[in-house]
Amino acid sequence: MRVPAWALILSLSLHTAAFCAPRTSGKAEVNGGRLYYEVNGHGPPLVFLHAGIADRRMWDNQVQYFSRHYTVVRYDLRGYGKSDPPTAPYIPADDLYALLQFLKMDRAAIVGASIGGTQAIDMAAAHPQAVTALVVVAGSPGWLPYSEEMNRRTTAIMAGQKEKGPVSVIEGWLHDPMLTTARTRPPVAQQMRMFLSRNVPGLLGVPFMRPPNIPLPKLSDLKMPTLVMVGDHDDPEIVQRAHLITREIPGAKEIVIKDADHMVNLEKQPMLTSAVERAIRESKFLTDCGGKDRDPNF
Repeated sequence: MRVPAWALILSLSLHTAAFCAPRTSGKAEVNGGRLYYEVNGHGPPLVFLHAGIADRRMWDNQVQYFSRHYTVVRYDLRGYGKSDPPTAPYIPADDLYALLQFLKMDRAAIVGASIGGTQAIDMAAAHPQAVTALVVVAGSPGWLPYSEEMNRRTTAIMAGQKEKGPVSVIEGWLHDPMLTTARTRPPVAQQMRMFLSRNVPGLLGVPFMRPPNIPLPKLSDLKMPTLVMVGDHDDPEIVQRAHLITREIPGAKEIVIKDADHMVNLEKQPMLTSAVERAIRESKFLTDCGGKDRDPNF
């Protein structure tokens, strides 16, 4: 029997992810919440923030790759994965800062996707001394409101929970225009269905999130090395926001990933991994650490 190529890719992804056992993990008490975290590898600190429609596991492949030469931290936002759900408003950027303090890390490079990208920007604005490099993937500044059309779409998806239950939320996100390209790739579609089915409590907890308690930030005030990435098939509004971030942050670089939409790291894993490594190696704080050029295809 001939095995489809996508099945082999999925099998390889699951196989490699199995070797991502963290060297330390647990739950950290931060700002009245309890966050599940994992730390892999040794070297300069590198933190991955997951999307609002996934959890920390979306970074499995990147964790395996970067933990060879970096101390890689990933965690679940409140309500996602193994973290406790929020019971009151909270500030995700302050949670991240508190987690770094808990782990005794003064500074780290921050990589965030989607809502994780928003939180990475918030972290850079609220705690710039703690961010050595910034990578924003399909993210947006939290202080810029989205269009009425996008707000209407996302509100309708979440409203389905009350009438039809969690299945409505899962199907609503899977069929959102942001994932049009992802739906055509069975391995990615399967991963997204898994993430969504296991993280409805996190999605329902998003309204508890708040921006940092600081004066209205300006992207032009961010001075750390910055890379902005976005898929060319992502929602046009998100693509335009990526261009805005690149224009406004001094020296920021932008990479538009062809034939990808919102979940760039799942759809174009080798390209994203390679770009992230170049960005953190070119930053002033994260150096080569004596390593040779490495192939992100493992």
